Amino acid sequence: MMLRRILIGCLMAALGIFSSMSSHAQLLPPPILTCNGQSTTPSVIYPSQLRETLNTYAAGRVENGYTYVNDNQRRWEIGTEILAKPADGTTGVLSPASPNGYNAPPTIPSLASGWIPLGNFATNGLNADYMVGLDGNFKPNMNPNVMYYVRFQFMMDPMADPSQFGLWFSNVDGDDRVKGVYVNGQRVRTTGNANDLYAGLADTSLAPSDTHFQAGLNEIVWAVLNIGDPTNPPSYNAQFNNPSITGLRIGNAFVNDCTPQPTITPPAVPPGILTPTTVMSYTGTVTQWGAATTVSVYVANSVTSQLYGPYTANIDPITGAYSALNAPSLPTGTYITIAMITVPPPTPEGQAVTVQSVLNSFVVIGLTMTPPPNIDDATIQTISGTVQNPGVATTVNITLTNTATSQTSGPYAATIQPDGSYSVPTELLPAGNYTATATIPGAAGVQATGNFVVTALPVTSITVTPPPTLTPEEKPIINGTVTNPGSATTVVITIVNPTNNQSYGPFTVPIAPDGTYTVTTDALPPGSYNVTATANGKSATGSFKVIAPVVPQAVTPVPMVSGWVAWPLSALLAALGLPWLRRRKPRS
Repeated sequence: MMLRRILIGCLMAALGIFSSMSSHAQLLPPPILTCNGQSTTPSVIYPSQLRETLNTYAAGRVENGYTYVNDNQRRWEIGTEILAKPADGTTGVLSPASPNGYNAPPTIPSLASGWIPLGNFATNGLNADYMVGLDGNFKPNMNPNVMYYVRFQFMMDPMADPSQFGLWFSNVDGDDRVKGVYVNGQRVRTTGNANDLYAGLADTSLAPSDTHFQAGLNEIVWAVLNIGDPTNPPSYNAQFNNPSITGLRIGNAFVNDCTPQPTITPPAVPPGILTPTTVMSYTGTVTQWGAATTVSVYVANSVTSQLYGPYTANIDPITGAYSALNAPSLPTGTYITIAMITVPPPTPEGQAVTVQSVLNSFVVIGLTMTPPPNIDDATIQTISGTVQNPGVATTVNITLTNTATSQTSGPYAATIQPDGSYSVPTELLPAGNYTATATIPGAAGVQATGNFVVTALPVTSITVTPPPTLTPEEKPIINGTVTNPGSATTVVITIVNPTNNQSYGPFTVPIAPDGTYTVTTDALPPGSYNVTATANGKSATGSFKVIAPVVPQAVTPVPMVSGWVAWPLSALLAALGLPWLRRRKPRS
């Protein structure tokens, strides 16, 4: 047996089997892989180029209509922990009783064969342009159920974050079964059933969350089990025409994106109250802007969807501040605005990055006035209207101007209500033509106007007719007439005795449709009285008296006058114009 092994070894050496593999398989240097599409590392393999780099295909391989250019089979190595054993078909193989069954072990074992570089499909001992591995004639151990390990090495791009680096594959296959995957020596994938000889991997992804990629040199190793039938083995001891092959197929790899994303703040508009005359500007800041020099700002009316822009904002190359100045003013309305930046790729193979800010909203204020009504000079005017999109505005100021005299009154401050309305009374105005002007503090250029006329009412006149002289038993009846009463509907009457200042009333009586009025008061004591009637600010006065009646006196009989005194009495009566009545004696 020993002699046979020596003869086999000598035969292999003579034929240069292992040495020939080493001589023609010149391993390519590890590529520099990245997930950063904006990387500027020399010779870096961008995500868009990974398909051409991380695969087991030979140059010229055509798959799904795509022809692979690079010979990537020379980036792979293979090895096993057990060298050739006696040809009993039972030693050096895995079984359910093995420590890990048919699964890949937790760590990569020490490889007795070392890492054997692989070449292209014409020289690596495996005649397949889509797979790397060895056929039976070149395998270090030709026994069945031996685990082989296939390795791919790469350098992590210094401009990529290893913690965000992950790989996915849409085409993974093995001859006979892929039993596990290792990243930098740690097993990250294995099958779900260690006792199932034919079980394969359910998941071949190498996501950042459960892998162990690192800065500098990285390696990915796939464990491939060469499955055979130990009870009916082929001539595994034969070094020629051995039917068993071991190989790995990897294709269509892609990497997640860890390109540092620019950040951009939403566009800020000018402070204060914006009006239809405000010259607009849009400012903000960006980070990670790379070779970008501008930001595009878009504005839209949130009600009508009318678009404005884009406005080009220049990026300060030192601070990253962006600004679009002297942009057109906007009509009254509510608006939203957004900023977008596109960072160009550093090379044609690199990746452009476009990000947009969150939305910012703002309003452009508007002001209207309800046409004021025409009034008379006895009526207080009220000015009202609406503030559109008041924002931070709280007050509307109203100023009245007499267009003939330029005399102004006001301002009258009107509070803006939650619904945007405003209203404020003015004061009594003399007759004339007026212009009302509404403005908003802090909103330059925003105003609304309205014209109205104040007409003079006819002058009110009033008369009062006092009663004639009365006796204390008679009730005074006072009446009169009001001409052009205006807004007055009543007359107020007051009676005063000027001797003692005793007053009576006031008596309020309605004005009849024909302008007359009348009132009857209680009877008054004797005296002189003044009566005053007032309506619409105008008054009239009159006077009357109340006189007590004369009380009659009793008559005293005159005795008979003797003759000697009759003549003086007669003369006195004659002087007084009184008749002399001489009583005659009745006749008998």
